[in-house]
Amino acid sequence: MPDPGVIAPLLAFSTAGDAAEMLPFGLDINTLQTSVLVYLGLSSLVFVLVWVVGYLRSR
Repeated sequence: MPDPGVIAPLLAFSTAGDAAEMLPFGLDINTLQTSVLVYLGLSSLVFVLVWVVGYLRSR
């Protein structure tokens, strides 16, 4: 069984700076956060749109 002291630093961050050091492709934390929020907003909008179109076509 692996030592929990070795695994814990890989799964938890003590500050936002710890997470920012491990971002892929040289992104900064602000760009990543903004991109994720835009993606979630657009995907939610498309989900609702598909649901409404499906509802209207079934009537």
